[in-house]
Formats: sequence, structure tokens, C-alpha cells
Amino acid sequence: MKDPQDRQPVTRAKASASIAEARRLANDNRVDEASELIEAAIRLEPRNPMLHYQLGILRRDLGDIARARRCFEKTLKLAPDAAGVYYNYARTKTFRHSDPVIARMRRCLRRLKSAAADGGDPREEIALQFALGKVYEDCGQYDRAFGYWQRANTLQRKQLTYRISDSLQRMAVNKRTFTAEFMAGRTLDKFDGCRPIFLVGMPRSGSTLSEQILASHDRVQGLGELTVLPSLVDDLGSWNVLDKSRLLEIREQYLKSVRADNSTDFFTDKLPGNFWRIGVIKLLFPDARIIDVRRHPIDT
Repeated sequence: MKDPQDRQPVTRAKASASIAEARRLANDNRVDEASELIEAAIRLEPRNPMLHYQLGILRRDLGDIARARRCFEKTLKLAPDAAGVYYNYARTKTFRHSDPVIARMRRCLRRLKSAAADGGDPREEIALQFALGKVYEDCGQYDRAFGYWQRANTLQRKQLTYRISDSLQRMAVNKRTFTAEFMAGRTLDKFDGCRPIFLVGMPRSGSTLSEQILASHDRVQGLGELTVLPSLVDDLGSWNVLDKSRLLEIREQYLKSVRADNSTDFFTDKLPGNFWRIGVIKLLFPDARIIDVRRHPIDT
């Protein structure tokens, strides 16, 4: 989906640089610092919709839903046709039939459908269809909600190049590579500091709830969906480059990036897609706990 910046070009390079830096900080799990950076930028450019939108995303990630909602509302006041914002806004509130924003969303959808018919980018329409599905679910109009979701998913599927054969091939490579012999000569020694607990599985399987349960213990800190590990290992090209010295370097980079508090014994990394990386996880952290969160496929 497009950001409001795509619909209302922002010429101020400083704002764009602040947003890029805030995203980098957020990816390093430094969301508080990222929020402070964007708030400072807003004080300089209070009418920049992209800054308010980015602050809303950060507030949402921090669990401050009320403030996230206000940020999205400010964004929509400045950029009323920003469909991507409606998508995130819809996830921060419960709608009623009388909510005036519903009419604005439907008018925006009509314009987007017209643009798509003329060869425009369908991603904004997809975002708004999903948002309206959420709206009508809140209003108890479930058949209508399902209609929006169905149209959104139909459009979304046309944008995807996913093939199940690619996933099967990737899994076969993992199984051939991470054999007992491969692991024996490479596995690092156990790590004595704050140790990771990896929660893996499919999105919507219950990993967030599982992490919240774990993080309620005073020996565990929950760090959310960390993107550090894929950034370190997914571009290696071949697992055969992983000798012990390279693995030790990766482990040090990982631990430095996640910024875990060593006053606790464990931290959680709940990026669901890390199930692809279990082999390398066991090389880096041989005593790491890995929790495979599963739920009925229909519910997932």
C-alpha cells in the first residue's frame, strides 16, 4: 500500500531523512528513540502528513493505540485520500454505523476503483477494501464485510508471485544442509548472557499471546518481531560459508542489534518466519528455546 507521501509529494528532504532514520531505529527495536525523532520533526513541519502517519505507526507498535489513532486522524485531515492510512486507522478503533468517516472511505474507494480501471496502482484500493471489511465487521454487517475482504484478497492475489514449489524447494535445501555432520563441526559454544527464546510459526497463529505470557515472567523480556536475524543471514548465498568464526561474528552482531537487557535471563524474538532459520539458530545458540506456535489452519 502507498504512504500518504506518495499521493502528496513532500519536497522537504529533512522530513524524509527523519522518517528513514526513525524506521531504522524501529527495526533495531529502538521505538522510543524513533518516536522522539519524529516528534521533533513534527514540531518543525506540523503539516507534513507523512510525519504524523509515521508517528502513528510507531505509537501503534508501542501499544499506545489511542495516540496512534489520533496521529492517523491528523494524517487523514491533511491527506484525506490516503488509503493506506485508512487501513491502519481502521485497526485502532471500533466503528459504528453513524461514523462519518465511513462515507469518506467509500468515496475514496470509488475514486480508487476509477483510477485502477484506467491502469492505476491497485494497492491503495486493496488497503481500503480491507479497511472497509473491518468497518462493517464492527457494525455487525458480516456478509458485507466478507464481500470487501473477498474483493481485497482477490486483488491482492493478483499482485503476488508466490509459488508453493519455491517454498518446498527452500525446505528441501534446509533439510539437505543442516545435517548432523554439518552441525557437528560448526555449532558454537553455549552463550552465557541474556539468551533468546524464538517463537516461530505462521502469522496469526498466537505468537503475540505466547510472547505476552512469557514476558509476564520477571526473567523474560519481550522484544517483539525482530528483523535482525534475517538481515544477517538471508543474503549469505550459501550456508557453507558458515564456519565458526563467521558464526561468532553473526552472533555478536545479532546480540548487539537486539539490545537485550542483560539484567534478565531471557528475551523473546517472535518473528514468525524464523522457522526457515532454525538450522542457523541452533548453530548460533545451541541451547536456545524454540517454540513452534500452531493453530488450526482455518483460524490462522
